[in-house]
Amino acid sequence: DSVFTGPLFSMDRPEGVNMILKADVAGSLEAISRSVAQIEHEEVKFNILHKDIGDVTKSDILLAEAASAVVLAFNVKVDAQARDLVRQKDVDIRHHRVIYDLIDDVKGVVCGKLKPIIREVQVGLLVVREVFSSGKGGTVIGCYVSEGAVSRGALVKIYRNDAVTCEGKVKVLRRFKDDVKEVGHGLECGVLVEGAKDVAVGDVIKVLEVVEHARVVE
Repeated sequence: DSVFTGPLFSMDRPEGVNMILKADVAGSLEAISRSVAQIEHEEVKFNILHKDIGDVTKSDILLAEAASAVVLAFNVKVDAQARDLVRQKDVDIRHHRVIYDLIDDVKGVVCGKLKPIIREVQVGLLVVREVFSSGKGGTVIGCYVSEGAVSRGALVKIYRNDAVTCEGKVKVLRRFKDDVKEVGHGLECGVLVEGAKDVAVGDVIKVLEVVEHARVVE
């Protein structure tokens, strides 16, 4: 007989990861169910909507489509009626023969739902040496690149006495009178930073790169 677990399926589509488990024998199904149930993360709601022995059926496909669920098929096939339906529907069916591989796959699905870790990495450091007003165009800042490099479009933060006075992107980058894409260490340049108004000689500008790191479920 079919075994239903977790909350009843509704058309509201529960947030998180919804799954349907199908396996060849009861022992495998229960072992997979226990292993999958141990995969938890506070940011992802995990639902096993349905688990059963036997091939993937038409009703499995319809439930998976309606609930945006992943179908995990362990040592089973997709029956003829379901195959015809799969060609019409956008359903994710994942076949496995080794339980450890299936569990790793589930962890990968959960990881895909997690927001990445976002870090700001400093790639350059500028020291403000002169400040020029260019009217409505904004404030042009004369700088010396003391570390790394600065590029047009880069995210920067302007500091005074270790406090951030402005954060924005480099709209204009000049080397003498020429517009350039990048200026490296040991050179002087002129930058126009969006939103920068209160800038003074001696301020420090940190050039940042935003880096995303994928989250991992152990």
